[in-house]
Order: sequence, then structure tokens, then C-alpha cells
Amino acid sequence: MNIAELAIKRPIFVVMIVMSILVLGALGYSSMGVDMLPDVEYPTLSVVTVYEGASAEEIENLVTKPIEDALAVVEGMESLSSGSSENMSRVTARFSLGTDIKYAETKVRDAVNKAKWELPDDADEPSVVRFSSAEWIPVLMMKVKGKKDLAALKEIIDEEIKPDIEKVKGVGKIDLWGGRDKAVNVTVNKSALAARMVSFADVMEAIGKENLNYPAGNIEKPGRITAVRVKGRFESISDIENVPIKTFSGETIRLKDVAKVDFGLKKETARSRVDGENAIIFGVYKQSGENTVAISKAVKKKINSLQKKLPQGVTISVFRDPTLHIEESIKGLQEDIGLGALCAIIIVWLFLGSFRSTMITAVALPNSLLGAFFFINASGFTINMMVLLALSLSIGLLIDDSIVVRENIFRYLEKGFSPKEAAVKGTNEVALAVIATTASILAVFIPISFLEGIVGQFFKQFGLTITFALAISLVDAFTTAPMLSAYWWKKEDPDKKKNIFDKMHQKFNVYYDSFKEVYEDVLEWCLDHKKTVIVSVTGLIGASIGAAMFIGMSFLPNSDYREIEMTMEMQPGATIDVMDKKLLQIERYLQTVKDIETYYTVAGYGENNIGRIYCAIHKKARATTIVSDEVMNHIQNNFGPGILLTKQDSGAGTVVSGGGDTDPITINITGENTKVLEKIAMDIKKAALETPGASGPNTSSRPGMPEISIMIDRVKAAKLGFSTYETGMLLNILINGKEVSRYRKGDKEYGIILQMAQEDKTDLNSLKDIMLTNAKGDKIPLSAVARFESGSGPVEIKREDKKRIIKVTAGIAEGFALGDVVRDLNERIKKEVHIPEGYEYSFGGQATQMTDTVVQMGKAMLLALLFMYMILASLYNSLTQPLILMLSVPLAIIGSFLALLITGQQLDIMAMIGFLMVLGLVAKNGILLIDFTNKMREEGMSARAALLHAGPIRLRPILMTTFAMIFGMLPLALGFGESALRTQSMPIAVIGGLITSTFLTLVVIPVVYEWAEGRKG
Repeated sequence: MNIAELAIKRPIFVVMIVMSILVLGALGYSSMGVDMLPDVEYPTLSVVTVYEGASAEEIENLVTKPIEDALAVVEGMESLSSGSSENMSRVTARFSLGTDIKYAETKVRDAVNKAKWELPDDADEPSVVRFSSAEWIPVLMMKVKGKKDLAALKEIIDEEIKPDIEKVKGVGKIDLWGGRDKAVNVTVNKSALAARMVSFADVMEAIGKENLNYPAGNIEKPGRITAVRVKGRFESISDIENVPIKTFSGETIRLKDVAKVDFGLKKETARSRVDGENAIIFGVYKQSGENTVAISKAVKKKINSLQKKLPQGVTISVFRDPTLHIEESIKGLQEDIGLGALCAIIIVWLFLGSFRSTMITAVALPNSLLGAFFFINASGFTINMMVLLALSLSIGLLIDDSIVVRENIFRYLEKGFSPKEAAVKGTNEVALAVIATTASILAVFIPISFLEGIVGQFFKQFGLTITFALAISLVDAFTTAPMLSAYWWKKEDPDKKKNIFDKMHQKFNVYYDSFKEVYEDVLEWCLDHKKTVIVSVTGLIGASIGAAMFIGMSFLPNSDYREIEMTMEMQPGATIDVMDKKLLQIERYLQTVKDIETYYTVAGYGENNIGRIYCAIHKKARATTIVSDEVMNHIQNNFGPGILLTKQDSGAGTVVSGGGDTDPITINITGENTKVLEKIAMDIKKAALETPGASGPNTSSRPGMPEISIMIDRVKAAKLGFSTYETGMLLNILINGKEVSRYRKGDKEYGIILQMAQEDKTDLNSLKDIMLTNAKGDKIPLSAVARFESGSGPVEIKREDKKRIIKVTAGIAEGFALGDVVRDLNERIKKEVHIPEGYEYSFGGQATQMTDTVVQMGKAMLLALLFMYMILASLYNSLTQPLILMLSVPLAIIGSFLALLITGQQLDIMAMIGFLMVLGLVAKNGILLIDFTNKMREEGMSARAALLHAGPIRLRPILMTTFAMIFGMLPLALGFGESALRTQSMPIAVIGGLITSTFLTLVVIPVVYEWAEGRKG
């Protein structure tokens, strides 16, 4: 007893299986998280070390190089890069995908611990940080504003808002921009210190010694112990002002005699506005692997409850919500799935003309779609674009098997067999063909699931989702379809009055019968003119390959998140005030751009001379690329020179890059001499400016930061009792300011910041008079042991694989393809740019990822073809017939290339996956045709007779399955559903391949089959 007979004899058993699949699928769906893209863990670790007061070059030599040397020997590392800037070193190690990140982190920590002894004593402890895409794109951006000063608002956020939001499940971190922190500022007067013969070190020591509570022990009495504590912590600003300081002459003075003490604000590090109003901005980021949409909803719910508790006049509101794009994209794909399913069902009805037959076939859709979610959830996936894209593209596939089975059963019913006999005979007759078609398709999607690299990680969910759904549809075709065909069938009454649907079906049948007659004549003619057919098809294949030369190549499809995010840089050394003044001018312009819905700016985005500009675009505005180019060009042309604008990728590019380069074009120039690297970079930038399609070329090299170098005369300083370390540490405290103690006010604590008056550190001469004190108490001016030079130093020194590196980056202009621009630019560099010995350049960013992806796709296609051949050879017990069936592949390439060319799509990662899909889909038609032909041959027919008999009979299921797949994908290809990520190139490539392969397969496969059988004979 086979599975179809079992299903017919045990219908309740089949119904229960279907019900269990649906219930398990519903449970899986309801418990899944929602996200834009699959959550991928990148094996990337960064070692971050803070060394306050050190220049970029000092950071490179004292911190970065020792850590690089330590990490270079860690097993499994693919690349090592670093950035050395003022005060901070970041060394990033990227490991091969598949590396256990916890194991790698342990190895990196061990290596860093061994290198610690080489680092400066006063450098902070190095911290090891994992890269997570969750830390790059915020879940929500919010603003807090009100009728209070920024310091009061900052306290409200720190005490009432931030702690509650951090408790929300899944929240990873919160970043703040703007606001001010309160502090006690002790601003020393250099002249007063000199007059009283007091040093800065004396002041710092006095504050530290006086501000403490000290346990003095216990007094014991019979039966009682009393603790004794010396209370000396500052309880008021007056206590700080009256701290005693002993002068060199032995006199005792008060702190207020040489310094101004006030309860005020810390140095401002960032200034932010939203829509022109002062506000504090904070971004909420999720933990890796958490549900983005669920976190967003939970945080917004928490905000609503917090608003009721905030002081009157203080408001908190969301002004940027990336999850809206996620929900919109997911909803769009869900609509595409529903519309595609409806289109596929209509196609089935047109061919079968029976409501019951259509429903029997259509049952496979809910079973497969919903049932797949059980396995998707069990695999740890989320509901994301890759999963829904897979289901949307597989709509036609999921009813293919049921179509073939039901159509064959329907044919036996028309012959007069009873429903049960027709169900058994019809199912058994096509069983091998159905298994072969599904297995050949799975042979393609399984390799997709195991593509290597970052792209492979994303498409793993795509391939496995289709595999899960197809497996369920195959079971459904052998159980539900024959069972329903056996029991839920009603013979049509020929005398029944025809309704409008019956008339539509009759009309369709007239056209179909005419087409079948034409096909019979064409097939016979082709079998008589084999050479003409082969030569013509070969010419078509050659022409399509030639047409492919006119299709542009790119890596990622275009995305439209309806937002513009820009980083603005001014000359190194620019203050926050200078940056903010420029941003105010830009904001006045942004208010006039009708396409912009809301915007925010931040002055001091990490560095004083860096600003951030974000604009959200109206839904009904012009295309984001047009608005973006217009805004950036206007700002650069009207508010420059002296500013540099860089567009930031806030979409899929950031995630797929894995923390690496996100620009479409990145050129890495490596060598040892920074000046030579800068010259090469400028020459390549010039070449990029002259290359059509390369937009906004820029280099990572920046003008040097203005600096004053203080060279200590070690011999003279040693004689006077000073060291370079002590002098440098003291200057760092005075110029930057340092928290030397804490002041408690009520239940809050504030830092006590010791600093030099602003007027005493404005120029070189003001530093020369700073008084130093040695161990003997001698007071010596700094100028007595040091010489001073003005100059500039690098803002940041980047290195890759232990070599200095400068990057040249560029975008791709609208209408140009990444592959074409990279090729033209590379040729121009080779002709026009001189690269000295010891220096080299290479392409990175999306250009490299595109090349790697093409290689991976080539491997996947070869594997898919190999698996397909082995499966078909096993099923048909033949080494030659699988080769005949696989001739459909080049026939599909014709349509795929032409479809992309006609629609103006580029050959991107989505289109490449589409090509891979086509490999499995197109063999299906040949299998249906040849399988039936073989059965006719077994009954004694000649090859010619069998082909002429099988072709017209198998025409209907071939057209049904093909059009069901095409119309199932059509909503996605036409872009009916709104989505931030454009994926049309994938269904367009598949539809084009299906159209040409289907119609050519109907004649080419029979021609080659008869030729091969004739040679055997």
C-alpha cells in the first residue's frame, strides 16, 4: 500500500495530520519575533583602550601597535585593522564566519592581558567589545524638551527616564546627545597661585585629603560597642571654598583665595536640536537577537506611562521610529503573498474550470505556508524580509505538486474512472515526476542555505524557508490532494444552466484548445527540423549572453528608508560653538525643503568638529535619492568651504557589511609614509571625480589637528626634581580638567572638577608661566625645563594588517552600475596614478563583497547542477536523460537576462539568487514531459509517437504550474507591496527564465530526446 492509497483509506488520519500542521504552524508564527533582516552574529571583536591626553601618533606607538602584535597570532583571524585617534585606540579583529565568538573572545582577552605590561601605566584598562548590528541602528530615537534648562532635563532623563527604559526586556543600551551635567568647578587662578607660591598639585592634594569620612575604630564598653568615624566630607560649597592649603612659606590659606568654586556645569560635549528646538536626543538600541518590533512597542508603552510622571512642561516623544519601515515592509510582503496566492488560484481555476478541483489544489497553500512557520520558528528565525520573500516567491511552487497530481486525477475522471480509482491511478502515475521535480528544486535551495560569507548568513533563512514549505507541499500532494479528490468530487451536470464563470472557462478552453493545436503542429515541425531548432536556440543563447553585457552589476539592491543621514566635518580644532553656528544656518535651509518631514542636528557628534544631520522624508515626497542629492549639494555649495559632508548608510548596507566598509566604492591604500599615502589618495580621488558614475569621492585623510608640543629637557628637569610623566599628567589635569573628588548634595553626587581658568590657557605664552613644584617644595616655571613648538598632528591614524592605510570612498550616481564604475575607475587609476614601490591599493566595500558573492554564487550554481543531475540520474536510472532535462537551464538564461535588460534592473545579489532559483524550477517542465514519454515508450510506442502523444497531454499541467508560479510572483515583481528594500530583480529574473524555458522546453527537449534516442538505436 502506497501513501496515496493509505490517505484514501484513512481520510480522518490525513485530516488530523493537516490540522496538526496548521496548529503547530500557528503556534510557531504567534511566538516569532519581527525584524527587517535576519539576526546575524558577526565574528568581529574590537579592543578599545582610552589613554587620556595622548595624541594620535602617541596612541599608535604606545597602545595600538602592542595590541596589534598581541592579536596577530590569535587563531582563526581573517583581518586586523585599527584606528588611533586622540585619547583612544580601537583595534578590530575579524574572524572567519563560523568561528565560535565566545572562544574567539577568550583568546583575544588572553592576548590583550599578555600585552598589558607594554601599555602606559596611566592608560585605562583595554575593553573587548563584540560587533553587533543591533548597536548600529537604533530601535527608536526620542527627544526630551521642556521649560527647564538642559542640565535639569539631563537630570530628569538620568534619574526618571533612562533607568525605566533600560529595564524594558531586550533593551541593550541608550545613547544620549545634548544636555549638560552639573558639577562643582574649581577654577584656579594662575596669578594668585604664583603670588602665594602654591602649585596646582598642592590644590589637588588638599581637596582629596579633606573630602572624606574616615573610620577611626570602635570604643568598647561593657555590653556595648560604639563606632568612631571622622566626618570630613564636604556638605556645602562653603566647605570646599574653605579647604586649607599650606603655602611654601608655611602660611595657611583657603582654596577660595586662589580659586573660584561654583556649583555649575561640566564642559559641554554635544548640542542638539530637533526641528529647530533645543532638545536632548537619546537613542534606544536592542540587544543582539531580540525582537526589534516588540522592543519598540514596549518602549513606546513605557514612554506613555513615564510622560504622566514627568514634571509639568517636560515632554518626551518619539521622532524617529525605524520599526515603522520594518512593519511596512513586512506588511507589503504579506500583501504580496496574499495577492500572489489569489493569482495562482485563479490560474488553476481557469485551467480546471471546477471550483472543487481548484480548492483541492489550493489547500496546499495554507498547509505549506502556515506549516512552514513551525520549522522556521524551531530553527530560531524571525519573521523578516528574507523569510517572507522566500514564501512570496514560492507561492506557485507550493501548489505545483498538487496541480500535477490533481490534473492527472482530473484526466482519469474525464476517462470515466471512479473518484477513488482516479485518485490512486492519477497519483501513482505522476508520483515519480512529482518527486523528481521537488527533489530537483530542493537541490537548488539547499546550496543557497549554505552559501559562505555574510551574504550566505542572510540567505540561509531564505533557502531553508523554501525547503520547509516545499517539503510540506510534497506531503500534501500525496495525501490531501488524492484524499479530497476521492471523497470531495461531484460530477458536473451537463444540463445545468451556465453562469458567468462557466462561460469564462468555456471561452478560456477555446483559446487553450487552439493553442494546443498550434503546439502539436509546431512540435511535429521541430522534430522534423532538428538542426534548425538547435542552431536557432544556440543563437538565442549567444544573443542573451551578449545582452548581459549591457546589464549593470551591483551588490545590494536599492533601498529607500525615506531618510537622509549625514555626517558633517569642519576643520580639526573647530569648537562646538563654531559647529553649532554652521548647523543653525543649515537648519534654516532645511525648514524650507518641503520634502522634509522632520530633522535633527547634533553639534559635537563624538568630536567637537563633527556634526550629525538627520532628515526624515515625507511619504508622498520625491524619491529619497533625488532629495538627498539636492540637499547635500545645496549644503556643500552654499555653506562651505570648510565643511565636508558624508552620507551615512542606515539600511541594509550597514548590517551586511558586518561593521566593515559600507560605501559602494572603497579603495584601500596601504604603506608606511603618511605623506606618500595622502598624495596617492588625492590622485585617486581626482581620478574618481573624473570617472562617470562615481559620486562624492572622499578620502579618510584629514588636515592635522592644531597642537602645541612641549619638549621637556630631561637633564635639566631631573636636576630640579621633575619628570616628564609628572609634568605631562599635571598639564593634562589643568588643560582638560579632571575630576579630583565627589560632592554629595542630598541623595545625589556630583564631580569636583579641577581646572585652569579659560583665560590662562588660551595661547602658548599662558602655558609657559605654569608653576611646577618639586619634592623639596621649590616652585619652578614650566618654561625653565621645557621648550614649546606650535604645529599640527594627525586626527586619526588608520592601519590594516599592521600597515598604515588611507581610504578613498565614493557612492554610485543614479542610473550607474557598481561593476561598471569600478571597472572604469580601476582602469583610470592604472593609467593616471603613480603607485611607488612598497605601496599598493585594493578595492573594498561593496565592490569586494560583490566579487566574493559572484564567486560564491558560481560555486552554488555548480553544486546545484551537480545535485540535480545526481538526483535525476538516481530517479530515472539513466546517465543521459538527466543531461537532456538539464538543457532547460540555458533556455532559462535567455529569459532571465532579457527580463532584467528590458525592465532596467541590475544584476545584484537578489537577481543572482533568482538565477539560482531558476535552475531548479525550469527542469520541472522537462521532467513532466519526459516522464510521461518514457511511460508511453514502455507501452511500446516509438520515440516520435510517444513525444507527439505526451506533449499535448502534458501541455496543460506544464502551463498551469508555470503560470501559477509566474502570477504568484507577479505582485512582488511589480512592487505592489511597500518595502524599504527593493527586491524586484529576483522575481523578474525568475519570471523571465520561466517564460523562455517553458516555451522552448516544449520543443527543444523533445528534439534532443528523439536525437539521443535515435543515436542509441
